[in-house]
Amino acid sequence: MLFLYFIIFGKPDGFSVLWTAMLPSFGLLLFEIRYGSSLSLLIFAALIFFFWTPVGQGLLQYDYSPTFKLRFPLLYLACFAVAFLLKKLREVAHNALRESRKNYEYLSNHDALTKLYNRFWLQTIIANPEKYDLRPAAVAILDIDNFKLINDSYGHPNGDIVIREIGETILKTLNGSGDLCRWGGDEFLVLFHTDIDADTVCRRVVDAVHAHCFLFNGQDMRTTLSIGLVTAPNGSTTDIEALIHRADVNLYQAKENGRNRMISSRLGE
Repeated sequence: MLFLYFIIFGKPDGFSVLWTAMLPSFGLLLFEIRYGSSLSLLIFAALIFFFWTPVGQGLLQYDYSPTFKLRFPLLYLACFAVAFLLKKLREVAHNALRESRKNYEYLSNHDALTKLYNRFWLQTIIANPEKYDLRPAAVAILDIDNFKLINDSYGHPNGDIVIREIGETILKTLNGSGDLCRWGGDEFLVLFHTDIDADTVCRRVVDAVHAHCFLFNGQDMRTTLSIGLVTAPNGSTTDIEALIHRADVNLYQAKENGRNRMISSRLGE
């Protein structure tokens, strides 16, 4: 209504209508492109009606010059085009920034080699267990047996293949029963969800890794896995650090007992 008042009466001295050239910028800023563009084009249609049609010109109470009536709608359309372009550029920049942030968060929480969660992800959860509402039923630390010998015999690139494919084998065997992360080097860590038979799952993991065959330089190669598992009392706990410490102790014992096996216990026993 204010727009119509200013354009019809032209107060003061025809200057008030000039502010309508700013409407596309405000419309596109306040609303999404579809609604902002619709509003801007509706105003442009009104300018065309009042300045370029006999009926509209007859409604005007201010004597705009012929040059002004000819050029101002074009000026308004140019302002709309610039505002539309700037809005699109803002959207592109915003989407690129959002995608970059998403990629940064992914890279900061995932291991580059295995694409699994990394130690930073786990430490973030340990530092804020209430925020993530995580109460694991068990924790397992898994270590590739004789991995240094694999690196020395087949080379580090093939060692990376072993780590990556064993990570894939563990993840497939877990089948969603826990969160898997690369704990560091040739070690993995699993946070088991509540009400999960972690002992049975870990034994399946040991068998699956032992059954996996690698082909290096025309030779078949197999390796094994040792696991230290600890389950939480009462089915869950927020003391993840205590679970990890005891799982690490059990892993060391599994290594001492000959590897390719699992040692499990309950926290507090």
